[in-house]
Amino acid sequence: MGLSLVDFDDKTPFELVELLNTVVGEIDQDHKKKNYPNETPSDHSDRINGLLTVLGFGIDVKREIQ
Repeated sequence: MGLSLVDFDDKTPFELVELLNTVVGEIDQDHKKKNYPNETPSDHSDRINGLLTVLGFGIDVKREIQ
């Protein structure tokens, strides 16, 4: 991909989410099949958090909100 920190800074939030989806799709092929534009923000965060949990980086969302 060849992205620098400046490239990340110039991206819109939607472009960053697309990039995250690309990376996640390379890690887990099941994530390539999703219909991301129609996914709610809640569904998206649940999906990404589920993968991060499997990888050992998950967070307890309920604890973080309090």
